[in-house]
Amino acid sequence: MPTQPITRTTLSFPDLRLSAREAPKLRGYFGARFGEQSSLFHNHTEDGYEYRYSAIQYKIIEGIPTVVGVGPGAREVFTAFMDIECLVVGQQEYAVNQKELDHDELKFGIGNQLLDYEFITPWYGLNQKNYPRYRATSADQKPALLDDLLRVYLVTTVAGLGLVNHRAVPIMARGDLRPVKVNVDNQVRQMFYGRFTTNAVLPDLIGIGKQTSHGFGTVRRLR
Repeated sequence: MPTQPITRTTLSFPDLRLSAREAPKLRGYFGARFGEQSSLFHNHTEDGYEYRYSAIQYKIIEGIPTVVGVGPGAREVFTAFMDIECLVVGQQEYAVNQKELDHDELKFGIGNQLLDYEFITPWYGLNQKNYPRYRATSADQKPALLDDLLRVYLVTTVAGLGLVNHRAVPIMARGDLRPVKVNVDNQVRQMFYGRFTTNAVLPDLIGIGKQTSHGFGTVRRLR
């Protein structure tokens, strides 16, 4: 089965508390502070925005500011760790009195058994193209549509993380999701919380779906 190791670095600031809507501001700080060091901190290049799976993601998990680097982003987050003595989030500067760093190697890819995960931040699975389709789908068919979208995003994730031969085994996914409205840039978006079962092997705390760099779609395996 196509699985392979991947490195993940998690940097958190447990003595600070922020609201979920401040994740983009956290990304803005790291992008400005370390962006010249690596474009992975903001995904911008001289030619504009680079559309790729975000190797560095910014999250507010239970109020705690958290930065997750995966694959090539793991090294960049690890390197930045020692240089952070404060966080500037919007107009507010916070002294960093405590910071925690976890650096590990995990398996990811497509396994030979089904695993259960939960979304610990809202899953942003609908875009301008598929949202009208979701609206037009009957209530009893919506779960099947969401399962299809979930599979697509899981394929995009494992491919974006560099899984070799990711098409060798099909990804399966089945969700138990509930809708939730989330304000994004002063616009209300349809998102989802809940659980899903899949044969994809995912590192904890990575995101799937839209705007993973802003903390949406963060997953955690249920054990």
